[in-house]
Amino acid sequence: MKISVFVIFAVLALSGCARLCPEPKVSVNPDQLAFEEACAGFQQSNKVVTLENFIAVYPDSPWAGRARTLVLYARELEQRKEQLKQQQKTLAEQEARLEILSQENRELAETIERLKGSLIELEKRPQ
Repeated sequence: MKISVFVIFAVLALSGCARLCPEPKVSVNPDQLAFEEACAGFQQSNKVVTLENFIAVYPDSPWAGRARTLVLYARELEQRKEQLKQQQKTLAEQEARLEILSQENRELAETIERLKGSLIELEKRPQ
């Protein structure tokens, strides 16, 4: 009897311990949640509109500064992509022009060789 009372008491005591350390509640601010959603939208679409909307709704949020930074970097990246396209286009045009000039150079070299041959023939003829 003493053992069963002791076992029951031990089980009750141990089951009560499970509630002594409840899991902490994680509270997320609405602006943080909105920032995370804006970032997810930006990742999906690669458009800064979602981040700009977040900044408009939460301009004083500490997350707004991060959103502004992301917008600036995204815009700079787009500008650099555009510059790269322009440079690639210019390079392609220059390569085409180089090919034309190389062809003209070959033709001129052939003409010079023919003229040299003609000059040698003229010099060999008796006067």
